[in-house]
Amino acid sequence: MATSSDSVELEFWHKNITKIPKVTNSFVEDFAEKNLPIKATVTRGYKFFHEEYIHDIEVKLCKEEDSGVVARAKCFRSMKKNEDPHKLSVVFESSSIEASINKYMCSCAAGQGLCHHVLGLLYTLAHFQLLGLKSVPPMVSKTSKAQRWHIPSRKEGIKARPVTDLIIQKSKPKDKLHEPKKEEKVCGVASTIYKPFQQSLSSLDLTSVLSPQFENLNNQPGFMRIWEDEQSEPPILVDSAFGKVPKGCVISYQQPLKVKSNINIQLPAFNFPSLSYPDTVLNEKQDLFFSSLAISGQQSIDFEMETREQSTTTAWHELRKFRLTASNFKDICSRRKDHEILSTRLLKGKVIQTAAMKYGIQNEGVAADMYKTQFGRDTHLVGFLINPCLPHPRL
Repeated sequence: MATSSDSVELEFWHKNITKIPKVTNSFVEDFAEKNLPIKATVTRGYKFFHEEYIHDIEVKLCKEEDSGVVARAKCFRSMKKNEDPHKLSVVFESSSIEASINKYMCSCAAGQGLCHHVLGLLYTLAHFQLLGLKSVPPMVSKTSKAQRWHIPSRKEGIKARPVTDLIIQKSKPKDKLHEPKKEEKVCGVASTIYKPFQQSLSSLDLTSVLSPQFENLNNQPGFMRIWEDEQSEPPILVDSAFGKVPKGCVISYQQPLKVKSNINIQLPAFNFPSLSYPDTVLNEKQDLFFSSLAISGQQSIDFEMETREQSTTTAWHELRKFRLTASNFKDICSRRKDHEILSTRLLKGKVIQTAAMKYGIQNEGVAADMYKTQFGRDTHLVGFLINPCLPHPRL
């Protein structure tokens, strides 16, 4: 009979799910009926799985005397979206082929017993096994889940956007009795800023045209104090959405230039180089962690396409977390002692973004255009490339 547990000790967590017994949807429903016969809870648990509330799933082997497999995860809160997600875990018996649960716990108010968060984790594990996955995928293919492009992701959060890109609309619940005959194509409040003339702003001699009109005013506008005269040097021009404008003006930072990348470039087909590992003997826990990073050739292609926006995507950080990349290569090679501290920092370290890094990300498109113009080369976006033969370091 399954019982609840207050805590599960941390030891060696990985993403490999091959040691978890076979979990099916029928097993989850039977398990919920025996331990908590409330059908609404089963439906809500499936909703947490279907709407991707369950995330950060990790697995580990229990101590030898326990002979079990632990799966832990996090689940977003339904109402309090700003608080930390619930932490939950399930302990399976590894000796049996069919799923058998020994312990389960959750940090919610009902976590001392069976709750819908635990059921959501069981449904998620059953889905992964149904797809034939051997490890928890860092990202699920869009064809393997329901269409959710219009729903903001809870994991990625809501990011700041320019006001000019926002459309403010009033929520309108559907009225089945009085449905409109024709749906409005344009609704809401959106930015209507535009340039009403074809000349570039830098070519207009605004000083000679506007200065005589404002000099005779008693209360002169503020820009007259910093207006350049005939003896001053010409201002530095920068790119914007409306062409070249003086550096520091309102348009230069409120309407920055948006570079559209050409994603229709035909790249030559190539095969990943066949590489081999040095002779190394791993124990069971190390082998589970090592094999959880293995991917197929098709997964490598999908990961590259989904991470072309690089650091702005969640999958980019998830794929880099457990792999050797150029960012941490020097730290690993130059380390002489305290390797455990280094590994902990690399695996659980926070994503740090300095002002220089942020500036580079914002102006990456401008730099690519300058490189293309000066050297006559074509540029295109490239995502996270992983060699299926050697998936642990990054190409």
